[in-house]
Amino acid sequence: MLRLIIKELAEQKGISQSRLQREAGVTMPILRRYWTNNTDSVHLESMDKIARALGVQVRDLFAPDASMRWEIQLSLFGWPMMPRGEVSRCSL
Repeated sequence: MLRLIIKELAEQKGISQSRLQREAGVTMPILRRYWTNNTDSVHLESMDKIARALGVQVRDLFAPDASMRWEIQLSLFGWPMMPRGEVSRCSL
């Protein structure tokens, strides 16, 4: 299951939801869905903007899940699934 940690990252950096929305340049409805994990899909462009505003990489916006982390990200962005041995070489 997809779990985003945007809220946690923003709070660690002392960034409010409204400030992140302004700095990332995404709409509040999109950010609110990601902030509260109320989504089954993400838009790469929005995730990239949010990551840049937080000073992290897109992959850092996802909660670590040892076995599924890369597979979830790859499938969300429409990239083909890769054998487990090759997944670790992918960089978002």
